Amino acid sequence: MKGLWRIGAITTGGLVGLAAIAAALFFGLSQSVIEKRYDRQARVTQVTITPDLVAQGQHLSLTRGCSGCHGKDLRGRLSWEDKAIGRQFAANLTLRAKTYSDADFDRAIRGGVDRHGKALWDMPAPMYANLTDEGTAAVIAYIRSLPAGGEDHPPNRFGLGWRWEMVRDAEPHSSARLVDERKVPVDLGTEFAAGRYIAMTTCSECHGGMLEGHMTGEGLAPDLVVAAVYSDAEFLQLMRTGTPTGGRKLGLMAQVAQGRFSHFSDEEIAQLHAYLSARAEKQ
Repeated sequence: MKGLWRIGAITTGGLVGLAAIAAALFFGLSQSVIEKRYDRQARVTQVTITPDLVAQGQHLSLTRGCSGCHGKDLRGRLSWEDKAIGRQFAANLTLRAKTYSDADFDRAIRGGVDRHGKALWDMPAPMYANLTDEGTAAVIAYIRSLPAGGEDHPPNRFGLGWRWEMVRDAEPHSSARLVDERKVPVDLGTEFAAGRYIAMTTCSECHGGMLEGHMTGEGLAPDLVVAAVYSDAEFLQLMRTGTPTGGRKLGLMAQVAQGRFSHFSDEEIAQLHAYLSARAEKQ
């Protein structure tokens, strides 16, 4: 009997030890993803702030989603929270402006990393990587034009579910990693360059880098060849209200159209439609 008890104790102790080793390995592997440094070279290193540049930056902030995530005053807010997965805040950019250089902001916006080179999370840097130097400088100028205020939000909380995605190499949130893997849509020449730029810095977040369609939290965002079946007036309505032909409910598209795309000019929407239609014809 004593022998059986001893074997049971040894077995239990061994299992506990293996569990502890597995837990330590799990935490260590996921933490290495969180702590990984990325080498990002900034192209915008010093921004000269002018009223025109600030106005351009405000337009980009509204149409490209900065205000959508960080709030209309860019003071940040809770993005999401889940007990099993973790917690994510959009940073208070007016306070970041006190510690971030212009180069730091460029690396964050287009490189997906913080000022220490660690990956940002849920930041659409793969889309913003397509911004021009002037556009990036404009966004930085707009951030710096806003009065600092509000609170400095807590850091991310990486729960077990989030860490599990990291360990199995399926992490979808790492902005820095996605920047390295990004793709761009077909170049159709100077005639459609303005529309392509809008698509690359707007549509690619949900529809994929090549606009080929992409799975989102609400289902499949389709290949944007579908834009070709819209008339100019129908496409304008879609971009302003999120309502497609037939009046279907589009959920996320409706939110994004009303919150972001409604700030586009008619000319910008026409340029985007022209590019998407030409792309569809080429395919």
